[in-house]
Amino acid sequence: MRKALGFIDTAMAWVEDVGCTAIYAAIVCIVVTHVFFRYALFSGLLWSDELVQILLVYMVMFGSARAIRTNGHTELNSLANKLPEKPRWVLRSLIALACVAFFIMFFVGAVDHVQNAGRLRTVILRIPRMYCYMSMPAGAALMLYEFIKTVKRRVIHDPKEDEIVIERDNSEAAQ
Repeated sequence: MRKALGFIDTAMAWVEDVGCTAIYAAIVCIVVTHVFFRYALFSGLLWSDELVQILLVYMVMFGSARAIRTNGHTELNSLANKLPEKPRWVLRSLIALACVAFFIMFFVGAVDHVQNAGRLRTVILRIPRMYCYMSMPAGAALMLYEFIKTVKRRVIHDPKEDEIVIERDNSEAAQ
């Protein structure tokens, strides 16, 4: 069972990483092509702006889940860290519950938004809006999955000042 869960987790990480990378590469190619057409050939590509907007939303959704996985989101723990152990755990638990509730509400609202898109299409590319909006429930589900994986660490773990500096140094070195 543990091996299967590890495989699923690896697959989710792969989807997030490859999704972000491929979408970013596509955005760069489209924008470079658009700039070339605009300034070298004096003719814009109308469809490029619309497609880049759609791809940016997809990249944000996959990137947000990836940021949760890699602990890339900012956490403001100064108030919680000043509390004694028991109240600190209670406050962190309430914050974690609020985050999970937000992700669930976001997922439900996004699914409803996709369903309500009906037969709407984009203006230039004529892509069904439903496909444009599908990134939101997918991103919300990925963020919920990644957040639930880290709840124990977020609630119980007390980072010491040295660990915070080491984590920051490691993340800067990775970049």
